[in-house]
Amino acid sequence: MVDVGIIGLGPVWETRYAPVLDKFRKRIAVCAIFDPVASRAQQVAAEYGAQAVQGILALLERDDVRSVLLLNTGWHGYESLRLVCSRNKPAYLSGNWGTDAGQLQQLHERSRAAGLTLMPEFGRRYTPATGRLQELMATRIGRPRKIMIDATGEFGEPGTGSAREFLTGLLDWCQYILRMPAVCLQAKPLNSPADGGFPDCLITLEFCQPRSHGDRPVAELRVRNRRPDEEFGHKDVLRHEIVCASGNAIIESGATISWSTGSSPITESLTADRSEVEVMLDHFCRRVVGGLIPVADVGDVCRSVAMAEAAEQSLRTGHAISLNGSDLS
Repeated sequence: MVDVGIIGLGPVWETRYAPVLDKFRKRIAVCAIFDPVASRAQQVAAEYGAQAVQGILALLERDDVRSVLLLNTGWHGYESLRLVCSRNKPAYLSGNWGTDAGQLQQLHERSRAAGLTLMPEFGRRYTPATGRLQELMATRIGRPRKIMIDATGEFGEPGTGSAREFLTGLLDWCQYILRMPAVCLQAKPLNSPADGGFPDCLITLEFCQPRSHGDRPVAELRVRNRRPDEEFGHKDVLRHEIVCASGNAIIESGATISWSTGSSPITESLTADRSEVEVMLDHFCRRVVGGLIPVADVGDVCRSVAMAEAAEQSLRTGHAISLNGSDLS
């Protein structure tokens, strides 16, 4: 049994986290809850037989709270992360960890020095479709050579509250699938933003040379912001196409994948598989009790934020950016 305290219930508590914690009642014991809305904390605490507390420190200093689910930082921002780290308690960090590279790097160095598990929520890594893609790459369609992502709309899932946060999640997913570091990035605008915001753009990433000395893998991300006059009558799009050595795959939702090896494509529905939140909380629990299962850490966030910053720099300068910080003009 893993004893946890919950900091911040957040806007997707009822739809995203509560159903999974209900399933995990025999594995996860919710001991204390803090939320800025006291009545909400009291209501949820009563459902789990937990204690509603008045602040983050009050929760962290409880002896029965051995680990933390930081589901929403609210106005506390990075202070919540620093407090968790200072109390040396393992923490699961939902998508709103922000995009300040300097503060994230400090947090990563501090947690690494203490041997502390801080697991950020990279949900795209653990969707049923991503899991099936990895199986197919190992057995049927071969090593990935190129990723093409088309993204259009306002994406409301955790971690996508800004253009940089959204890019961070996509860039992490590309690196996770290709299993090697990116070395060069170039971003080209597709138009001029009317409101001064992040422009529609094409981001191209080149990755390290494979050990087999084949072509360098490439990822292309076409990101288009929804315009105000398109609010009605247009669907959001998030389409991943993965070209592999012996076939290809297309993912258009977290629970559906289509793939082929040259013949007619096969479409698989994976709605019966575990959700990404179930997988991530399972991995977090294993780490808390001493398991060695690999999980993401704040260093992964730092790398993806650095790539998103490089995309912004490339858009400003018109040059490719080496991901060691150099401008390849």
